[in-house]
Amino acid sequence: MHQILEKLIAYTETHFRDEEAFMQEICYPALDNHGHEHEQLVQKVRRFQRRLEMERISMPVLEFLVNWVGHHIMTSDQEIGRYARGRSGAEVEAEATSPAGSSL
Repeated sequence: MHQILEKLIAYTETHFRDEEAFMQEICYPALDNHGHEHEQLVQKVRRFQRRLEMERISMPVLEFLVNWVGHHIMTSDQEIGRYARGRSGAEVEAEATSPAGSSL
């Protein structure tokens, strides 16, 4: 279980970093909230990992992951897709290249 959690953490950190970069690129207005959800998941998985070293917790971990992934994908991630589909390429390009759209 420890190795599975390590792989999950590595995967989620990479996925979340890429997803947050995409949200920034499209000027997604709920980026901060969505990023906070990502932080919470990683922290919770790390807590499971610490508990795993002391006790057997495979079912709570599995239940949490199934529920969290299902909820996150079906709600938060779907919102990003709807937002991105509602924007034209010209809008995204204009905001990304304007001084106001710059992250500097």
